[in-house]
Amino acid sequence: MFQHLLAKRSSFEPMLVNVSLLQYLDTGRWFLSVYNDELQPYKVTLIVTEAEGVSTTCPNDCSGRGSCYLGKCDCIDGYQGADCSKSVCPVLCSSHGQYGGGMCHCEEGWKGAECDIPLGDCQVPDCNQHGQCVRGSCVCKPGWKGDFCSEPDCADPNCGGHGACVAGKCYCKAGWQGERCDQVDQQVYKCLPGCSDHGTYDLETASCVCEEHWTGVDCSQPSCGLDCGLHGTCEKGRCKCQDNWTGTKCDQKPCDPRCAEHGQCRNGTCVCSQGWNGKHCTLPGCENKCSGHGSCTPVGGESSCECVAGWAGRDCSIPLEMVCDDDIDNDGDGTKDCSDSECCSQAVCSEHLMCIASKDPVEVLLRKQPPSVTATFYQRVKFLIEENSVQSYARIDEYSER
Repeated sequence: MFQHLLAKRSSFEPMLVNVSLLQYLDTGRWFLSVYNDELQPYKVTLIVTEAEGVSTTCPNDCSGRGSCYLGKCDCIDGYQGADCSKSVCPVLCSSHGQYGGGMCHCEEGWKGAECDIPLGDCQVPDCNQHGQCVRGSCVCKPGWKGDFCSEPDCADPNCGGHGACVAGKCYCKAGWQGERCDQVDQQVYKCLPGCSDHGTYDLETASCVCEEHWTGVDCSQPSCGLDCGLHGTCEKGRCKCQDNWTGTKCDQKPCDPRCAEHGQCRNGTCVCSQGWNGKHCTLPGCENKCSGHGSCTPVGGESSCECVAGWAGRDCSIPLEMVCDDDIDNDGDGTKDCSDSECCSQAVCSEHLMCIASKDPVEVLLRKQPPSVTATFYQRVKFLIEENSVQSYARIDEYSER
């Protein structure tokens, strides 16, 4: 339907306001209101006619999933498109995913908002004719960018570090020119300060960037100045240190040269590498830090490990058999309980065959009166088989001089 409003002032000064409005009016009763927000009255005329040249048919008759108004489909919930043929119901997820949290979660091998695109395909198959689809992603040609190669790009996206790329064109900073902003504008640089021949002028910050050991607005002042502290003087832009001091600011105290072999000098103190001790890191430390099973103790200029109970070895890395009545090889050396000599010091193994030790023959002789010079051979060696003597498995009555 076509509505035409005409308004006239009631005063003698003529004025005509023509307002046209195209609106679809469904079958039924309609109420129209016209408001006047001025103080003087107007005469209003409403002309309602049927619009001409407006199509009242819709494509594909809205696929039976919508209503046609003035040639445009008004789709029911769950469908969209010019002819209401495309489903938007996320629960379906094209049968390749599950819906949750307001979106589709695709199964392996599928992607897209509705899980309707195979993983190896691109969402825009031809990449907008500005790229190539490779393994499901668009690889753009030079001059284009974006997920679908739809955005113009610069020949040099970084614009040489001297500009910004906007809509495929580099906009250069002051002092730079060219398509890639990689050419110096010589006319600009001719007018720049010289920075006292100790630096270069930076157009972006509008200031001098001074060389090492120079400072000041125009790089004319040596940079060390008072930075040399109490142990040096500034000469020609550098700190000249006093004896026994070093560093660019003369604030570091040197170490004995021996420190460099097994340590690092930190402000006059030698910090030793692992395994070394001493003021100059020249004393070997304990091996492997005693494996965490002992303490490192200095002994005669060197260090040795004092192992805790249950551990032995130079670096306390050898486990000992400590539980001698559990029928288990606790230290993994192939012997267990009293068969392991490490258990002989415990009372439970004192009578075990492996723990019975032979006495030293010299020790036995020193306890006895020495035989006479006329003693027979048997009298001289019988101490070997006597009770509490060198051996314990033979009886003395089994032997005689014969």
